[in-house]
Amino acid sequence: MTPAYGNSAYSATSSSYAGSASGDYDSTSSANGVDMQEYMQDRFNGAFDPLPLDRTLAVQAQTSGLLNAKHRELQDLQALAQQRLARSRARLAEGYQDAKEVKRDLEWTQKRV
Repeated sequence: MTPAYGNSAYSATSSSYAGSASGDYDSTSSANGVDMQEYMQDRFNGAFDPLPLDRTLAVQAQTSGLLNAKHRELQDLQALAQQRLARSRARLAEGYQDAKEVKRDLEWTQKRV
C-alpha cells in the first residue's frame, strides 16, 4: 500500500484511510463539531490581555521622549561649556600677553632708573 498524495488529504490510498467515508479532511469542524480555529482564537483572546502591553508601550514612549529631551539639553549644555572654555582660553592668552608686556615695561623701567 503506497500512500497517495493527491487531492484527498491524509489518505493512504486513493479510496479511504481508517474507515473514513469521504477521505477528505474538513478543517472547519472536528469530531465534536467544534471549529478548532475559532476555539483557538477564543482561547488566545482569553489568554492574551493587551492592556499591560499598551501601558508598557506608553511608558516606553514617555521614557524615550524624556531621554531625548535630556540628551538635547545635555548637548546644549556641552556646547555652552565649550563656548565658555574657548572664551576662558582667549582671556588666559590675553592675560599672558598682558603679563609679558608688563614684565617688559618693568624691565625697561628698571634699566632707565
